[in-house]
Amino acid sequence: MDQVRKRSGEMETFDEAKLETSLTKAGAKKEHAAKITEMVARIFREGMETTQIKERAATELSKTDPTAAHRCQTFTKPTN
Repeated sequence: MDQVRKRSGEMETFDEAKLETSLTKAGAKKEHAAKITEMVARIFREGMETTQIKERAATELSKTDPTAAHRCQTFTKPTN
């Protein structure tokens, strides 16, 4: 099972659907989000950090939608 390293250091299973949802919430068109998710899944390596995944996805998204890419790259989850 492919694991990603979260910012907290915790390991979590890589979830393509979660990445695609994140990209569409940032404003990417569904077809762009799906294509970028596929690309990221192909280059994914065990233990990759979520920040690396986010950066790569935003770089690819910036080619079609710079505004959504910026939202994707700068979004951080609120801490509770």
